[in-house]
Amino acid sequence: MAKKALTETQPDQAAGRGFWIAVGLLSVLLGVILSREIARPFYGLHAWADASVAWRARTVLKYPLSYTKGLPVWAVGDPPRDNPNRSLNHPPLSMTTWALQMAILGGTSEWSLRTWRLIWSIVSLVLLMRLLRHLIGEKAAILAGLIFVLLPLVGYFGTGGRILALQLWAIWCYLVLIGALEGGPKPRAIHKWGLAVALFLGIQLNWGGVAAALIVWLASQVWYYIEKWLKGNGY
Repeated sequence: MAKKALTETQPDQAAGRGFWIAVGLLSVLLGVILSREIARPFYGLHAWADASVAWRARTVLKYPLSYTKGLPVWAVGDPPRDNPNRSLNHPPLSMTTWALQMAILGGTSEWSLRTWRLIWSIVSLVLLMRLLRHLIGEKAAILAGLIFVLLPLVGYFGTGGRILALQLWAIWCYLVLIGALEGGPKPRAIHKWGLAVALFLGIQLNWGGVAAALIVWLASQVWYYIEKWLKGNGY
């Protein structure tokens, strides 16, 4: 019996290694695609979006907190004008965290912004494939990862930074906590804290985080009443 159990686990282990090899290869492919013209100046189709992020992140690094008030600021000049345009249309930590990330790579430049977009896109890919592996199986997860990598929008823009990765992590933690992942880990305190931190940071970084928090709350309410009904009917 022990020998039979051992032989049955070997294909599972091989399949698991094959999955993570596929994840690694797709991550490399996505990195190659997104690194194309990584230092190109901000011009051309939709480059204004990247340029505006770099511009507002620059003000965080260049001017003191007493000037920016912790908000994204449209400011130029040395010294800048006394009352700049402060953007109230973006969450407070959005530009601050972009500035800190870019400062790690030497400051606000084309390649430092795009490098972080590349990094977060790969993190999102890994989290997506890991999540789908437990929901629809390894082969389907690998196919989904390949489609994700080859999408023209992903290849051109990346995944838009941190928000997708945070949302995927929040979904992972939530599904672990309710036991909805086949073969997933046991619920632990790290998943509760991970869910809370991911939702909080998501709201602070991007308005999409508000939608993610609302969806998780609604899902938890639906799951609560489903469990209550099942228990009440003897299931």
